[in-house]
Amino acid sequence: MDIRLELFDSNHMDVAVSHRTLGSLYLVQNDYEKALSHFKKSEKIFTNLDMEYTFENGVLHFHLGQFYAINHHYEKAELHYSKTLSINRKIYGDLNDHTASALRALASLY
Repeated sequence: MDIRLELFDSNHMDVAVSHRTLGSLYLVQNDYEKALSHFKKSEKIFTNLDMEYTFENGVLHFHLGQFYAINHHYEKAELHYSKTLSINRKIYGDLNDHTASALRALASLY
């Protein structure tokens, strides 16, 4: 992360992707506080850059859905999986693996 911040402004897409990646790593290590912190930093940057309907933001919301599902906050998980679905449908349409993955994640909540 330090190298990214040396190379780019703190509000750069690559910094957002790095935060998202760190969040994912902390999630699999069950360090939920650090995971959420990095996910939220990533989300803020994507919002500031007006990158709502991008693949990178869709992946972030998918990971946020995973985070909330693991922590039994199913309404929040549903919100983020639905956001992923919306992004993927806008980018790829209905007949795509990314869209199907978002649908499977939503179905797993029920």
